[in-house]
Amino acid sequence: MKLSAKEAAKLVGMTKAGVIKAIIKGTISAEKDVHGQWKIDPVELTRVYPPVSQLNDNQSKPVDDGLSNV
Repeated sequence: MKLSAKEAAKLVGMTKAGVIKAIIKGTISAEKDVHGQWKIDPVELTRVYPPVSQLNDNQSKPVDDGLSNV
């Protein structure tokens, strides 16, 4: 199932305008449906931008700086 620009933006933590700008720039590929709305393949989107959930998982883990036992 392809994503709308709004859905894609939410998945990767961007704005809808940012996703459309990336499409126009050629950073990600997309196609317009019969209603003129952008449709983006999730694989194509995540090839360039990691999903927000991955970023949050990595950022929420405590960093072992080696000082906790000092």
